[in-house]
Amino acid sequence: MFTKRHKIKFMIAIFILIAGPFLFTKSFQLLAQLPIGTIVAYGGDLNKLPNDWKLCNGDVLSIKKYPELYNIIGTSWGNPEFRKFNLPDLEGLFLRGVDKNSRRDPDAKDRDASHSGGFSGPRVGTFQPDAVGKHPLSISIPIGYGFPQTHRQISIENGGRQYSKIVTDPSHGPGKETRPKNAAVHWIIKIR
Repeated sequence: MFTKRHKIKFMIAIFILIAGPFLFTKSFQLLAQLPIGTIVAYGGDLNKLPNDWKLCNGDVLSIKKYPELYNIIGTSWGNPEFRKFNLPDLEGLFLRGVDKNSRRDPDAKDRDASHSGGFSGPRVGTFQPDAVGKHPLSISIPIGYGFPQTHRQISIENGGRQYSKIVTDPSHGPGKETRPKNAAVHWIIKIR
């Protein structure tokens, strides 16, 4: 006897058998319509990467072999040698929109070329190293309260009362970088 759960599983299986090929074909048709130079996150096996896509790992490509892609991205991501250009190298990086006028990227004009021969400033293909912005923090505790070994003490006097200022020691932080929560994906670029 079939339970309600079995009936639902059976109905889902029938749906997949009937609609699956259509949905699979449609998804590849949609991918084919994306413009050359489109960069997307890919959560699959790189051995199963569609032929019209390449991993954004900074590889050097021939202009002669990939003229369509070169006509779109040019040397934005680097120009290592004559008649060659770089794919974007996005391994381990977050992407950020180009800031021409919004002022959300206060250092946009200081962006560097990601590879030799690439662009700098607020343009596609530029790179920005990690940074921690200004965030003033001062904690004062009356002397005599003990401090962890990972902090330095600076004694200050204010209005006749003596305080110690805690200054964190960056060599004892919990992580190797400042970052938001994240999930790893492959960045891929459409080449044809």
